[in-house]
Amino acid sequence: MIKNLFVVAFRNLKKYPGYSLLNIFGLMIGITFSLFLIFYIRDELSYDQYHTKADRIYRLNSFIQESDREEMSSAITPFPTAPALQTKFPEVEQAVRLVPSPRILFKNGDVRLFEEKIYYTDSNYFKVFSGKIIEGNPNTALIAPKSIVLTESVAKKYFGKTTGLLAKTLVNDNNESFTVNAVMEDV
Repeated sequence: MIKNLFVVAFRNLKKYPGYSLLNIFGLMIGITFSLFLIFYIRDELSYDQYHTKADRIYRLNSFIQESDREEMSSAITPFPTAPALQTKFPEVEQAVRLVPSPRILFKNGDVRLFEEKIYYTDSNYFKVFSGKIIEGNPNTALIAPKSIVLTESVAKKYFGKTTGLLAKTLVNDNNESFTVNAVMEDV
């Protein structure tokens, strides 16, 4: 039975080569786009799944419509939104603000480097987002003003190690000192 199907398919390939190539090309394009779609959906659904409470984390987006322009969307919301959400909606257990910072120069002795990915955040960051802490206490790491949590790679850049860094300081280009209260694994 299967042998007959292959024989008929081969005969049709020889008899109608243009039509056959068009069908094969269409099938190839369909399978390729299907695979791309599957990989895209899989990536979108697995985004940030390394957090232990990933199913309970939500991100707010703003949609701004100006009269003569297209609608703009952004993951930036007004600063008072997080406390207001916690106050007005009892379902919201924790709300964390992440504020990106532009490139900042940090120095530790002779080591002077620009850091690109700096975020200011609330003290309850580790109650919402999980990250493996190498050194320090995640519950108290961001409570004090001018506290800083370093990733492994950043700690190695400035101090050459990832342990024994609690209470060490980094100074930014405005001569503000930031105290290291925790070191976490790279994400």
